Amino acid sequence: MREIEFRGKCVPDSKYAGEWVTGGCVAPEADCKKQEECLIISYFGGNNTFTCHVIPETVGQFTGLLDKNGKKIFEGDIVCKRDLTFNLRYEGVVVYNSAIGCFRIHSESKGTTMWMGFEASDVYEDRQCTVPVKYDYEVIGNIHDNPELIK
Repeated sequence: MREIEFRGKCVPDSKYAGEWVTGGCVAPEADCKKQEECLIISYFGGNNTFTCHVIPETVGQFTGLLDKNGKKIFEGDIVCKRDLTFNLRYEGVVVYNSAIGCFRIHSESKGTTMWMGFEASDVYEDRQCTVPVKYDYEVIGNIHDNPELIK
């Protein structure tokens, strides 16, 4: 079991305009991103809740993973994936790939598209390699606040 949580950016005409809020997602239809309106309900313990209208396109689900600094990784985050064994660095956007039912890192560079997986552990046994490959991840921004990072 993993924690189910969503993140969204509050609509411009709200008290918390432009702020990020996390919690449960409420939308009239199944796909929040295709809605005209979407709500995030945050829980503060007990019966204390806070509800905020959010911009549907900004809603992203928590992947269940934390980056190397303990920050939650959400769909729409821009992450740096570092291969600690071979000293390589990749950057991409966290997306949900419904074809295979998991979160992936999508990266495009010089006309080449690359899909990278998240390894649940920091040690991933690459079948093509006899050496255990170690990775770490770091959230460096998101597609809504830092679109320049994906250029």
